[in-house]
Amino acid sequence: MAFFQRKHGNTFEMKPTKDTISSEKKNRLRQVFLLVLILVSLGFVAAQIFQGHQELANRHWEISAWKFICSLGLLMVNFLFTAIAWSVIFDSLGQPISVLRSFAVVFVSAIGRYIPGKIWMVLGQISVAAKWNYKSSTVLTAGAVHIFCGALGASLVFIATTIAMGQMSWMTGLVALFFAFGLLTLLAAPSFLEKWINKIRSKKGGEPICLRVSPAAVFKVTGIMTAVWVINCVAFALLVASLTSVGPDAWLDLAYAFNLAYWAGFAILILPGGIGVREGVLTLLLTGPLGPAGAGIVALCQRLWLLLAELIAFGVATIIYKRDHKPPLSEP
Repeated sequence: MAFFQRKHGNTFEMKPTKDTISSEKKNRLRQVFLLVLILVSLGFVAAQIFQGHQELANRHWEISAWKFICSLGLLMVNFLFTAIAWSVIFDSLGQPISVLRSFAVVFVSAIGRYIPGKIWMVLGQISVAAKWNYKSSTVLTAGAVHIFCGALGASLVFIATTIAMGQMSWMTGLVALFFAFGLLTLLAAPSFLEKWINKIRSKKGGEPICLRVSPAAVFKVTGIMTAVWVINCVAFALLVASLTSVGPDAWLDLAYAFNLAYWAGFAILILPGGIGVREGVLTLLLTGPLGPAGAGIVALCQRLWLLLAELIAFGVATIIYKRDHKPPLSEP
């Protein structure tokens, strides 16, 4: 932070500059806005549940343990695919890493994404990777490429879902435009994205990143993340089926709602893990098939379900981290 020194007797007194004060005010306002947005979103979910409390009392809940376990298992498969995607990126940057080590790097600190700013998650990933002598710049690049290719994969799934449902709209066209622009930019003009991202990062004192991975890696990671999103939608549908009587005929609607909720949470970058907004969007979109209270309950269960899977992944990643004492696969 910026300070100026003023001599006071034989000592110097540190005084914050106007820039520092202004920055602190902006941070406070951002935190207040964040809190209000989360409370409003979760308040909407709570209001929907309260509105349909009689419906909850009359509803015959049929909990299916095997469907829930299957949905959780699919999330774990996705986490493994995510580790494979990171491994592909590391390899493209000339720093090969095993899938198990990649899993540890990604998931030891994954819970940190629920802390505002997500800096703790990134710092944790850098710290874990440092055990095997991987550079922080490689971790930052892998994280950025993973997020970007994940968004491209989610775009493809969203477009395919709306086409299958016969509900193409301006939103479908907007997502398709994002996919085309994002893929072309990542392949042909990564320096444009680098400049934009690093400008934002420099304001927060973050290290610059490099997005210049090979085209083959971009296609591989985008393909992996597309598969991740297909499995995500199936896993969510199984979760809903484990709690309600919704059948396979509604799975496209569930996939559409889950994907759109992701985009809503992704758009609000300052929210930790998209919390609040994703639950609100899911509640809104699922009110038709499940009723207001049922939709609210499912939206909250979805967050707990995801958190449970992340805690399991954290446990596995921690074991890998503590037991892997071998030297790096290569000298980065």
